Amino acid sequence: MRYEAGVVANRDLTSFVEVRKELEQAGANWEDAEVMVDGNLVTAHKPEDLPAFMRAVLRLARKGLVHV
Repeated sequence: MRYEAGVVANRDLTSFVEVRKELEQAGANWEDAEVMVDGNLVTAHKPEDLPAFMRAVLRLARKGLVHV
């Protein structure tokens, strides 16, 4: 997974609860939230959060921070 490559260290994110421990051990700041945005990184908690995830991605795209 990407967290093994060091890309989540000191990043604010969310995920399935089942991988919380691994992400925190990799240095991530994990929160139990629908969606987290940290710079150009957008993460969602579960599949049901897809609408909120897409809104966050589109907000970043409008700012030119991501390309969709």
